[in-house]
Amino acid sequence: MALPTPVNGQITDAVTQATEAPETVEVDTTMVRCDGGGDLGHPMVYLNMGEKTWVECPYCDRKFSLKGG
Repeated sequence: MALPTPVNGQITDAVTQATEAPETVEVDTTMVRCDGGGDLGHPMVYLNMGEKTWVECPYCDRKFSLKGG
């Protein structure tokens, strides 16, 4: 396996890029729902942040962040 090549002093590769949430949505409650949005979304899921101030959708990786959290 080849090592990632530094670009402009930073190492970027598919693994690094895949760890970032594609979208972050600020919300007022710790319970949220996600359907992926658009015509080609995914099944509706309800997500609970629990003790954290954020949660990520297991289907589309959209991140929901509690306002002020």
